Formats: sequence, C-alpha cells, structure tokens
Amino acid sequence: MLAFPVMAEDDPFPKVSQVKFPEHPAPFVPILSEPVSVEYFYDAVLVGDSLAEGFRLSNVLPDITVLAKIGQSAGGILTTRSYKLDGKSVKLVDYLHAVAPGKVYLWIGSNGIDQFKVSHIVPQYAKMLDMLVTEFPDTIFYVMSLAPIIESRARKKYPNYTNKKIIEFNQELVRLAGERNCYYLPVHEVLVDEKNALTLSFSAGDGIHMKQEGYQLVADFLLTHALTR
Repeated sequence: MLAFPVMAEDDPFPKVSQVKFPEHPAPFVPILSEPVSVEYFYDAVLVGDSLAEGFRLSNVLPDITVLAKIGQSAGGILTTRSYKLDGKSVKLVDYLHAVAPGKVYLWIGSNGIDQFKVSHIVPQYAKMLDMLVTEFPDTIFYVMSLAPIIESRARKKYPNYTNKKIIEFNQELVRLAGERNCYYLPVHEVLVDEKNALTLSFSAGDGIHMKQEGYQLVADFLLTHALTR
C-alpha cells in the first residue's frame, strides 16, 4: 500500500455536484425495499485500490466496470495514476469522459491512513472529489466507506493502520460527500464484528483483504442502497 505526499488544504468553497434528488438529500442513500436490477450498473464505474480489485475478481457484481490499481490513493489519482483505454494510458478524468458513466463509486482511502494521520489524507480526497464533480457535474458520485480490518494481522505489515483511524476517516467521508452533494455508502456496516473489526470469516488472511463472502455482502449492499430516477 502506498501513499502520496499531502496536497494543499481543502478549498474553502468546494465544488458541488448538480445531481438532484430532492427527496433524498446528500449524503445519505435510501434503503430500497427491493434491490435494483443489474442494469443499474451498466453505466457505473467503481474506482478503487486492491480491495476494489478483489471485488472485481470475486465477480459478485459483474455488470459494474471496475478500475482498480494496487496502491491506489486519492493523491495518486490527482497526480500519477493512469488507466488503459483502447490501448492507451489515460488519466482517470479522460477515461471517465470517454465512457460517460451515470454513476461513479469511489472506494479509496486505505492507501494513506495505513501510514499517515487522517488529517493528512483528507485534503487529498477533498481535492479529488472537487475535481471529479467539476468534470462530471451530472454524474452520481457514491463515496464508499473504508472496510474494517483485523489489526492483529494487518499490523505485521502496517502497524499504523487501525480501526480507530478507519472510523475517523469514514466520518470525514460523510462530511466531504455532504458538502459536495455526493452520496455516502457505509458498506463497512455489513463487514464489522462487535468490536468494529473485520469479521474474521471474511478475512482473506492478511486482515485487510477479503474473501468472496465479504465482497458478496458489499455487492448486496450496493444493490439495496441506490438512487433511482
């Protein structure tokens, strides 16, 4: 897991998405009595790190396009990260302009708070979100919470990665999403045990990444927490 240097402070006047759901003001998403159909994800893109890559490999929601990079971070998206499109390497903004998604899911942040304070990483995420809502004002942006971890396993490689920091970061995501008229998805709720750690049976072994069972719960959560027109 990698992190990039801290960016400048948050813009005091963040950019705001122009998506309008008057009955469901940001940042919270309605819980649906019936899941959306798979067609809902035909124009959806999930941007994330190795957890998103695991989501793709688990094939629990094959109709969503997953752009995953190991070590992905908000700072990386703003600076160095590129993606393959028609044989060319392009930045995220260019990729999204080419495919014109109706929804973008962001599952980013663990690469950063595994090493640094939450206050160090939040400005990077804010700038990434500002950039995206400016470029795509009519796209629904879903900000996904970070998944919990099993600290006793994760600390072998990432001693500064804790569930306390994850909870703090997720609270900041609620604020960032709300300020920008984006929507927050607390996917961690289906993954935690009674100690706010990753449920042991979902762990793939290192305390951070998950087995298919965990990803299936995340997919089910996305199916039942969605904004529809």
